[in-house]
Amino acid sequence: MFFGQVSGLKKDLGLEEVLELLASEIFSRFFAKQYDIYCHNKGAHYKFIPTRQTCPMSNIVDYRLPNSAAPEYTLKITNNSAGEKFFFCFQNQTSGLPNSSYPLAWFAAPAAKDTSIYFQWNETYDFVWAQTGSLQPGVIFRSGQVTPAQLNTQNQITFTRSPAGAYHFQDQTNTNADSLLIKMDGTIPLNNAAVGIGMSSRAIQAVQAQPNINAPYSPSKPPEYQVSFGLSQILEGQVLNVTDFQAIIPLRFPPNQYGAIATLQENNTWHVEYEPVVLAE
Repeated sequence: MFFGQVSGLKKDLGLEEVLELLASEIFSRFFAKQYDIYCHNKGAHYKFIPTRQTCPMSNIVDYRLPNSAAPEYTLKITNNSAGEKFFFCFQNQTSGLPNSSYPLAWFAAPAAKDTSIYFQWNETYDFVWAQTGSLQPGVIFRSGQVTPAQLNTQNQITFTRSPAGAYHFQDQTNTNADSLLIKMDGTIPLNNAAVGIGMSSRAIQAVQAQPNINAPYSPSKPPEYQVSFGLSQILEGQVLNVTDFQAIIPLRFPPNQYGAIATLQENNTWHVEYEPVVLAE
């Protein structure tokens, strides 16, 4: 039986459909919390706002966002290994990239033994550039500009350099669907800057900028998330040589699951679980 209040809920959505998204795990720890629930087949968000007045259930408020609004993902990494590790998440698709494109440490943070760290993001894309010098593993890509993009509109941009030497994007427009294209004009010098794409305002892939060259990207659907760790410091934006890391685990979110818990075990192997929502403790 459902003890709660439903306001503004569209009849065609079906109460059972919404309740199906509220896993029993959520109900066990929902007081004084707020959750955003995204319904794929309806293209809508719902804000789940528990209150003590509705104990033991909740209010459910209809909270529609544009169909393009992306759900928020959460990754919890727990370090149950023997000591401190330097964890990072990256995207390393094997096709649909410019030649000599490098994956970057998208998120990165250290974690001591028996502690957890959290990463959160939306699947929204960006154009990025950085003044890196020669692009190679170990270099840190620190974005000088982050310009929002979409896969089907505003998905082409030009990278240029002013007479004074200031890099910038310009002339954002449309190109082929399901792709992102960076055009580099004749003002770009060799081995001085890099361009690429980002997700949720953080760089994920980069390639050395060159004059009069295009950098086409066709991002994987769904994105190819991967998690690993190092024994020495890994920084966000660091250019990666993925062959340097052995314990790499892919993240493959099931439908309507937006939380992942990746646990590094005592023997340095991974265990991954997926949930509708993962909460910071």
